[in-house]
Amino acid sequence: MLITYLVVPLCSLLALFSSYSFSLWNYNSYAVLALLVSFIAAVAVLSRTAKSRKDIPLKSRIVIILLPLLVIINWICYIVLASFKTIVLCMPACFICTLIYMLKHIKHKGWKIALAILYILILVPVCFILLLCLLFGNFGSRTVTETVYSPDGKYRAEVINNDMGALGGSTLVNVYNEQVLELYIIKISEKPQCIYEGAWNEYNDIKIIWTDNRTVLVNGKRHQLL
Repeated sequence: MLITYLVVPLCSLLALFSSYSFSLWNYNSYAVLALLVSFIAAVAVLSRTAKSRKDIPLKSRIVIILLPLLVIINWICYIVLASFKTIVLCMPACFICTLIYMLKHIKHKGWKIALAILYILILVPVCFILLLCLLFGNFGSRTVTETVYSPDGKYRAEVINNDMGALGGSTLVNVYNEQVLELYIIKISEKPQCIYEGAWNEYNDIKIIWTDNRTVLVNGKRHQLL
C-alpha cells in the first residue's frame, strides 16, 4: 500500500525540480486502484481479532502512521494534476480506509485519539482548498487555435488563446516534444517551451513557420529550441 501512495507525489517532485514532466497515463484509474488496495487492507485488518494481531517492527509502525498523511498529499497532487470526477470520491474513501488501518495497528487508546484528531485537523485546510478549486477551478479557459508540426514531426507548436475572464488573458505559443518515454504506468516527456506571449485574443495574427526541425519563426522572429 505504501508504494501505491508514493508514485504520484514522487512524480510531482521529479517534475517540479527537473525539465521533464512525469505523469500517469490515467489519474482517475490509478485513484480507483489506490482505493481498492486501501479498502482490501482495511477489511483485512478489521477481520482480524485482537489476539491474531502480531507486534510489528517500529519502522513498519511509523510507515503505517504516515499512511493517512500520504493520502492527503496524494489528494493535493490530484487536485493540481487531475480532474475531480473520480478523485473527489476516491481520495476521501482512501483516507478513511488508511485511517482505519492505522488505528487498528495502534494499541494505546491515547495515541489513537491524538492521531485521529491530528489528521482531521490536517484534513480541514485540504477540504477548504478542494472547495476553492471546485468553485474557481474552471475560471477562464485555454483554447488551442492552431497546431503546426516540425518537418520531422517530433515537435509541435501550439497557438493558445488563454482567456482569464475579467482578469484579461494572453496569447501563447508553446512548443511540445512529441517523443514520450513510457515506463509502465508512467510517461516521461519534456516540459513545453513557451516561446511567445502576447496580448489576449491576438491569435489570428500569429504566423508560425518551421525553418528546420528545431527552429521556428513566430511572426518572423526566430526561436531556437533548447
